[in-house]
Amino acid sequence: MIEFWFFLNLFFIVIIVEFFTYIRKNKPFKTTSGNKPNNIGVNSNESKEVLLDNYSTLKDVQIELLPGKFLIKNSDNVFIKIKDRVIIPEVNLLYNIDEKFTLEVINVKGQKINYLYKKI
Repeated sequence: MIEFWFFLNLFFIVIIVEFFTYIRKNKPFKTTSGNKPNNIGVNSNESKEVLLDNYSTLKDVQIELLPGKFLIKNSDNVFIKIKDRVIIPEVNLLYNIDEKFTLEVINVKGQKINYLYKKI
C-alpha cells in the first residue's frame, strides 16, 4: 500500500513539473506598442557623403562602438547588436545610432569586409 501512495505522489510531482515546464516554454512574447523611444535613426535622404571613416576586416570580429553614424556599402554578413536586439543593416542606408552598440562581422567568403563609421 505504501508503494502505491509513493507511486501516486511521484506521478503527481512529475505531472506538475511537466505542466510548469510547458507553460514556461510556451509563454507568448510581450509586444510593446511604440511607447519606448527608438534609439536608431535611419535617414535615407541625408547625404551619404558625410565624412565617415572607412574600416575593413578580414576575419570574424565583434567590435564595441560608441554612438555614431554607420553605413555599409555591400551586403556582407554584418550585424548591429543593441542591447538584446539584432539588426541586419540595409545597404547604402545611413544609420544614426544614439547608444553604444556592437558590430558583429562574420566573414564567410574570406574577402575584405568594409564598413563606414563615425563617432558622434
